Amino acid sequence: METAAESPDSGAIGTREVEIELICRIIDSEAKALGEKNVALLTEAQKAKLKVLEDAMKLAPTIVNAQRVKLLPVLILPGTALRLGDFSNLIPWAAPFITYNPNSCAAAPAR
Repeated sequence: METAAESPDSGAIGTREVEIELICRIIDSEAKALGEKNVALLTEAQKAKLKVLEDAMKLAPTIVNAQRVKLLPVLILPGTALRLGDFSNLIPWAAPFITYNPNSCAAAPAR
């Protein structure tokens, strides 16, 4: 691994970073195309239900903020996990997963 070398080659590291970003863009593009294909398979009634779900998802940040200040209860559904707080200092390898930016997988810190 280049970053573990005694004298890391910044050019090689930069090249790997660019390759990772390009791969992420391809993955994002293919995921978007797959989602569009899946939506195209839905009936009009199913598309209407999907729109309701999409609108509800826009409320998620507001709901979480209301839960944090105890205005709404925290609901734990079967098969889900609840993580309260930031445990990245206790589990260092988990730090890249604490924040997710759906617009770019390059947002994750390098390891």
